[in-house]
Amino acid sequence: MYKNILVPVDLSKPLMTKKLCQAASAAASCNDAKITLLTVVPGFSMPIVASYFPDDAMEKVHAEYTALLTQVAEDNFSQDVDISVRAGKRGKAILDKIDEGQYDLALIGTRKKHSRGGAQLLGSCSSAVADRANCTVLVVR
Repeated sequence: MYKNILVPVDLSKPLMTKKLCQAASAAASCNDAKITLLTVVPGFSMPIVASYFPDDAMEKVHAEYTALLTQVAEDNFSQDVDISVRAGKRGKAILDKIDEGQYDLALIGTRKKHSRGGAQLLGSCSSAVADRANCTVLVVR
């Protein structure tokens, strides 16, 4: 049923990353599917902002996050996993990746809202992906 699974992760949220990886692994094993791990780093969308950073700053960020994502893949999956690092706004970058990769399933995480008693809620990025993705979206709590 699902052949291509996209798993966008926020590397600053290790518990949710672990839950997403577990859910992706289970879905992939049932369907003999290919998994792609994605993380999105902030970009330099404005030239004035980019001017404050060295020319190779984005290459260094990309290399560092690729290494971190590779470690997440090694720690959480027994199968080969594709790695993707994008820069920009998270919701848009995830939706663009879904459109480009022809994914059947995207797994997206929630976040705890302490002002609501620790309830798990969809943030703006997760909500955008759930609303606009052209594939099935599984929300992981």
